[in-house]
Amino acid sequence: MMDKNNLACIDNKKGRVELKSVSQNHPFYHLSDRDNIISFTTNYYHPQPLVIKGPGAGTEVTAAGILADVLKII
Repeated sequence: MMDKNNLACIDNKKGRVELKSVSQNHPFYHLSDRDNIISFTTNYYHPQPLVIKGPGAGTEVTAAGILADVLKII
């Protein structure tokens, strides 16, 4: 069940994603442009979620990877 702090939810094998703003106390608020983040709220990680945050590839590396995949296909 989606609560006000969730942006995505998987419940009974069904997923749901919402685009919305978050407050300063939300784990995703301080996310920088090159970071990846995921937050798990479960029966064991409630009320404080398990948050995993780390560097992402960034736009240049992602674009180069996509181009390499396209060239392999061709």
